[in-house]
Amino acid sequence: MVPMFLKKTLCLFEVDLKQNQWPTCTARLPVVYRLLDAAAWAVQPHTSHLVDRYQFQARLERGEQFWTAQLEAKIVSYCWATHNPVEIGEVHCVVNPRGDETYL
Repeated sequence: MVPMFLKKTLCLFEVDLKQNQWPTCTARLPVVYRLLDAAAWAVQPHTSHLVDRYQFQARLERGEQFWTAQLEAKIVSYCWATHNPVEIGEVHCVVNPRGDETYL
């Protein structure tokens, strides 16, 4: 009998940004990429589906950046970026990027 659960995998990628060769990432939808700061977040519609929306201001105050992919002003994908140590609750550890690294 096959277990009735989905296997979750954490994938980590390393890209040397100094080489100026970025991996190709083609969106399947005609999205617009936007970096949101506190002012842009305050007027951003359709944020109720984001599970960490209540942490937005605190993460910005820690120096993190909030990058979004938007379709018709709705955030369809997002990620946080930081050069600072950050706790990753899903794996119960702290990621501490080196000075030349950015954690997404």
